[in-house]
Amino acid sequence: MITTLDDYSRYLLYADFAYPETTWAHIEAVESVVLNHGVALTYYVDSQRKIFLDFLGNGIYYK
Repeated sequence: MITTLDDYSRYLLYADFAYPETTWAHIEAVESVVLNHGVALTYYVDSQRKIFLDFLGNGIYYK
């Protein structure tokens, strides 16, 4: 499940079930939020997700 919440109001800006959960699914989620609600000043992510591989494919995870 991919979700985006407004940190101040706790308003649910985006929610979707994605299987498999891919980087592209997250990119589409951010696109939807930006198009419908505008660009956020700060965007926090769950750093435990292992899907954020770097584009070089050398196995380094974003943390």
